Amino acid sequence: MRYRNRVVFLLFMLSIITYLDRVAIGLASGRIQADLHISPERWRLVLGVFALSYAAFEIPTGSMGDRLGRRRILTRIVVWWSVFTTVTGFASNFPPLLISRFLFGAGEPALIQIARPVFHAGFPGRSVGGRTASSGWQAVSAALLPPGWLFLFSKPTAGAPLSFFWG
Repeated sequence: MRYRNRVVFLLFMLSIITYLDRVAIGLASGRIQADLHISPERWRLVLGVFALSYAAFEIPTGSMGDRLGRRRILTRIVVWWSVFTTVTGFASNFPPLLISRFLFGAGEPALIQIARPVFHAGFPGRSVGGRTASSGWQAVSAALLPPGWLFLFSKPTAGAPLSFFWG
């Protein structure tokens, strides 16, 4: 496997892992709330503070990737993500969990924005644009169509063949 293909594959795997990590806390929410005695109102704060910090640091982190180098910032994202995955697991009550989730969100964003130029270098010509665009239309249409959540879950199978013709 050529070096370029390995890099693209590793970035793809990294994006899957970070996505699964963002989803995992939702799947474990009931047990976390019960174990740490967190009310539903406070749980919404835990989820919200992650989303807020993730959104707030998306552009600055992407800009850092442009200024300081993609490899350096991707390494920082992986280290930060690894540390705060562990810190989240050690939270014993609401305040440490809230702080860890805020810091987690602050350190993880911009992975895709930093990795996108690498994907573009890894594929010839227009092929990346079409594949990227197909994921965008799927997300928008999932929100607009009446059975939105059903389409959202079917988009990997529905959009995959189209993305190859689009690019």
